[in-house]
Amino acid sequence: MKSLHVLLAMTVLVGVALAGTFSSGLEEDTYLDADSPDDTFAGEDTLWASSAGAEQTRVAFLGFKNNFGNVGLMSPSDVQSATMTLTVTEVESPGEIKAYVFHGATLPTLTWNDQEKYEPEPEVSFEVEETGEIQIDATELVRKAVDICTEGCPFSIVLVAEDDVSVGFASMESSEAQAVLKYTV
Repeated sequence: MKSLHVLLAMTVLVGVALAGTFSSGLEEDTYLDADSPDDTFAGEDTLWASSAGAEQTRVAFLGFKNNFGNVGLMSPSDVQSATMTLTVTEVESPGEIKAYVFHGATLPTLTWNDQEKYEPEPEVSFEVEETGEIQIDATELVRKAVDICTEGCPFSIVLVAEDDVSVGFASMESSEAQAVLKYTV
């Protein structure tokens, strides 16, 4: 009987550990530039996502801290909701940005020539019209990150511009607020 009470108490504690809202901050961020394919832009104040027609010319990578295992998050279905907050610092040409999950770390040495492919699904689209803070529903992105990366492996969010769009986001080095990922389990 005593072991049943202990088991019941542990089950309740695990359930409590899973409940709540948690955040993941940036570990590293950068953008890649097709016009400078061998250069790295990890130390810049602005992270660019740009395109010319259907071709991406600059792509931003946001490497978040993976604390899923620390908070007991082991299954994508445990994620109730998630938001990613970004600060738009420049809008050269407004329009649609798509966000994807990348199974890997964002390295400060990453260049256009050595970038790896990000997950094609899910994608999250959002419109950028002006500067300021924006919040994006990142629920499907976090679920995908949990699916591929539960216990400590690195993951990143990739921002890709569509159809002649050019938008700058605050980086870790910026005096503006950097990207934050929050999720509720």
